[in-house]
Amino acid sequence: MKTETIAMNGVTTQDQARSIAQTLEVCQVDLDALNAGIAAAHLDAALQALRQQFGIAVEPLEVLATEID
Repeated sequence: MKTETIAMNGVTTQDQARSIAQTLEVCQVDLDALNAGIAAAHLDAALQALRQQFGIAVEPLEVLATEID
């Protein structure tokens, strides 16, 4: 597992990979909403490879809810 610090911004590669994974998850949901299944599948493959390479656990997306008064 890669955990060295990137000198420029002081963020570990693990944290950077986790941030990218979260972004990919959001993009995948958006692609699914557009019925862009092929693109979403390719993104899912990239996300799985990133998680495997950096040992990132699968975390459920936070659901943003708005209350109706």
